[in-house]
Amino acid sequence: MPVLICAILVIGLSGPFGTFETLPLILRIGYWAFIVVFTYTTAIFVVSFAGLLLPTSWPEMLIDGVSGALAGPFVTAVVYAINTMTFTQSNAAISAPPTFSLLIYCTAIAIAVSILIGLFQGSIHIEQGSRSATPLLIDRLPFDKRAPLVSLQAQDHYVRVATTKGSELLLMRIADAINEVGDTIGFQTHRSYWVAQDQISKSKQLGERGMLILQDGSEIPVSRKYLQDLKSRGFF
Repeated sequence: MPVLICAILVIGLSGPFGTFETLPLILRIGYWAFIVVFTYTTAIFVVSFAGLLLPTSWPEMLIDGVSGALAGPFVTAVVYAINTMTFTQSNAAISAPPTFSLLIYCTAIAIAVSILIGLFQGSIHIEQGSRSATPLLIDRLPFDKRAPLVSLQAQDHYVRVATTKGSELLLMRIADAINEVGDTIGFQTHRSYWVAQDQISKSKQLGERGMLILQDGSEIPVSRKYLQDLKSRGFF
């Protein structure tokens, strides 16, 4: 949220695409607030959904790029709709680009943002040391699910938190969930997965990727990005 607010203020004050000359300050910031919030929300939804459908065998950056490209037309539609509702024919000459050019701009931005978010999330690989005895994440679960952590899996805007007593979907990012695992030692194995070390039963390598088999029989994928790190820790 702070990042979005900063983006709105910076873009609103600078007034790109002719909005500086066309709109007064308050209206300009309001216009860009709508653009930033609705395009970001649309892009995140499409990218998250696309990430679940695209082949996991693809490199993660390719998945991010293709997901962003798929989000481009939807983001373009949002921008076009906001422009249509905001500007009349008399002031439509705010240098709003033609529809095809707008599609190119929006798609390029969506691809760049999707890749950057993927790189940021992928860089978060936390192995917890000594923190609170009861993980904050456990406190978010229903009482009947509160038990030692097994794994985390990102699912759209949610994270499926698995414990030895079952699993529960929580509305949060996987990066935030990993930050709340407390003193549970574990590893991020994929941009969408984290697993507790003491729940790993065995591992097997599948080309440049791998798979962890947990004590409950479930399988956790290991992407190429994290495979070497897990090898150095004695797996595979």
